[in-house]
Amino acid sequence: MSLPCGRKTLLGIGASLLRRYSKMSQVIAGPLKEGATAESVFGHLKLASHDPLLKATRAPCESCGIKQHTFCSVCYRPVGNVQFPVVEKLPVPIDVIRWGREGARSTSPHARLVSPGNVTIYDVPAMPEYDQSTRVVLLFPGNEAIPLEDMVRGAEAASPAAKQSASATALSRNLPFDRALFIDGTWAQAKKTSKKEQLAHIPKVMIKNVDTTFWRPQLGFSAENLATIEAMYHFCVQLHQLLNDGQYAGEYDNLLWLYVHKYSTIAKARDQYRAERDTAAAVASAASADAEAPTNVKAMSS
Repeated sequence: MSLPCGRKTLLGIGASLLRRYSKMSQVIAGPLKEGATAESVFGHLKLASHDPLLKATRAPCESCGIKQHTFCSVCYRPVGNVQFPVVEKLPVPIDVIRWGREGARSTSPHARLVSPGNVTIYDVPAMPEYDQSTRVVLLFPGNEAIPLEDMVRGAEAASPAAKQSASATALSRNLPFDRALFIDGTWAQAKKTSKKEQLAHIPKVMIKNVDTTFWRPQLGFSAENLATIEAMYHFCVQLHQLLNDGQYAGEYDNLLWLYVHKYSTIAKARDQYRAERDTAAAVASAASADAEAPTNVKAMSS
């Protein structure tokens, strides 16, 4: 039996849409939990309004002239009239080794944009230069890494006077580090970078009991493998709490300002994708049922 052209077209459209949304399902909000929204996941944070981002358009960077949206991923500065919130101070200065091929997907620029005086980014092959006297730690999970809490508690044990002090500044002076290093790239790139000779002497630390909220699938890695900006944020929060008897009042929440906005955008795209996927399935089902109807009628009449 030959189908009328309209029915053939309908079947083709239904199959095409299903193939399209099957592929999209591997990309759009892969690890996002069912029903998760920016409000349900990050509603406890004290974030500046995202209204400036909703009005953002593409504009040339004042430094390099490249036209980009929201911020320049080369110069790490806002473009257009977007006003970023400011995080005045971090517990310690942060350095980042960033692999450029990640481009706009990398998240470390988010921290530089809101806290430019505290975050320095080195684009590979550039590297920070540390000598043996530099008190720096590399945040990188692994068997060699010491939990951040253990390192801080070790400093307290080594200096009872500092532990009894109510001053976070006094305690921080007794930490075995006064700056932190992060690597922004794929996990393969980060692992390769962490083994470079110029970084070999740097002690590694890790943060525990934090699961990622990142929307991109990370096959082969646990939920504790965080996106760079997540790691930076939780490192700052946990260090602050360790230095202030567990107290934290949202001082660094705006490090996640761009991240949360992007999460919200991805979550909405997920919801739209699922609605369109269901529509595509309905179209395919209707087309299939419509295609079989004449055959059944013909069989009944014979």
